[in-house]
Amino acid sequence: MFQLNPTLLNTASLNLEVVGNNITNSGVSGYKSSDFESALAGAVRSSQGAQIKGAKINMSQGSIVASVSPLSMAINGAGFFKVEKIDGSFTYTRDGSFQMDKEGFIINANGDKLIGFPDATTNAQGVLQIDTAKNPPEPSTLATIDMNLPAEETQISAAITFNPTNTSSFNNTTSSIVYDQLGIAKVIQSYYRYEEDKVTTATAISGATSLTVASGTGFMPGQRITGTGIPDNTFIADNYVRGSTTVPITNATTAALTGGTVTAPAHWEAYIYSDSEQIAQLSLMFNADGTLNKNLTHSESPVLDTTTNLALGTQPTYAWNAAMGQLTFNVPAGTGTLMTALPFDFSNITKYAGDFTASSTQTGGYPPGALLGISVERDGKILARYGNGQQQVQAQVMLANFKNPNGLEVARDNQFLSTLASGVEDAGAPGQYGTGAIEGSSVEQSNVDLTAEMIKLIAAQRNYQSVAQLIKKQDEVLQTAINIGQ
Repeated sequence: MFQLNPTLLNTASLNLEVVGNNITNSGVSGYKSSDFESALAGAVRSSQGAQIKGAKINMSQGSIVASVSPLSMAINGAGFFKVEKIDGSFTYTRDGSFQMDKEGFIINANGDKLIGFPDATTNAQGVLQIDTAKNPPEPSTLATIDMNLPAEETQISAAITFNPTNTSSFNNTTSSIVYDQLGIAKVIQSYYRYEEDKVTTATAISGATSLTVASGTGFMPGQRITGTGIPDNTFIADNYVRGSTTVPITNATTAALTGGTVTAPAHWEAYIYSDSEQIAQLSLMFNADGTLNKNLTHSESPVLDTTTNLALGTQPTYAWNAAMGQLTFNVPAGTGTLMTALPFDFSNITKYAGDFTASSTQTGGYPPGALLGISVERDGKILARYGNGQQQVQAQVMLANFKNPNGLEVARDNQFLSTLASGVEDAGAPGQYGTGAIEGSSVEQSNVDLTAEMIKLIAAQRNYQSVAQLIKKQDEVLQTAINIGQ
């Protein structure tokens, strides 16, 4: 006599359940469909019915579509996101529909926190949290200027004293922005004046270290001077008082001057200002090919330079570095903080034919900036963008992989648990351990084929009905046998 067993009906019911789950979750991001497996026993009389093997997870790739959420992510390839549940346990998911909570943690709709590398330079796992604070300021470490001073520029008469408020006393001007330690922008205003030749008669004995000139008008400390009996690369000494007819020089004369002519050659002079006060001055000298002659270029001494309108004890401090082609000076505090020894690079200045051109840049400095947005790169790095134009890697999303992903146990909320069958996780940056890449602002759709699932549903329904009818017939036969026995 055959035996009735509910296993056959349970098998058909489970088949319907698997197909129904696939159809129900077809719109869930990252959902992986299941394939129902069953096999009938070989011998009906010795069998307890159908032997249920269960459902096999289909780990094939789902389609990737764009998302408006910057923290939504899709895995293009193998791997799983790892999340921490409220109870501290860990699960794995393909659903990358993440967002940021009020504390900056990256969470999913269930409040599970995304696990990754909080420090992108290490492999130490932890929950990922976005720092929403402002990006702190960074002081400028170098200012540079690329400029052409026209070779045919009109020379300005020595009779016209430089004054930043008198546009006829200079040829061109530029503005450069630098930032102090507080992130406050400071304007460095540079005025460029093409000084005409200054020629006068002078007298001096051989070996003298000073000249007596007919007129000191137009001469300045640090200015190069030429003439008979004056060695090359001779400059007016730093202690020269402007307008004085006694002119100290840096090299002793090699011959006596008795009414000979001395000349301060025509050259470009740079007057550097900030916060309405002069902070430096530079005489620019050029080679025959129009490039800057760093060795002849020199800074004008401010020690007794009364044109800065400052008391002698508060004159600015600056110096020319011929090797680097840089002028170093202090930038006044203004409404911020004092910047000391800021280098200003003039090495790319030229004296060519054509128009005046200039572009200035500054290295390293920027003001504080509010967080504008977040993006996730293909390597999982979470990039923060700030209002000051800066970008910062705040963390890195990691991916976990398993030697046997089909051995994972299906859990609630479209997630999986590791098992002995799946093996332990291999976790690393996207691309490691056979994992795929991260597609930011995207989600992976379910891999459910609705058309195929609807066909399976029809077959499963028919199978269920057939099993039900078979059990019904078995019941009728059994009842007949019972009646005959009576």
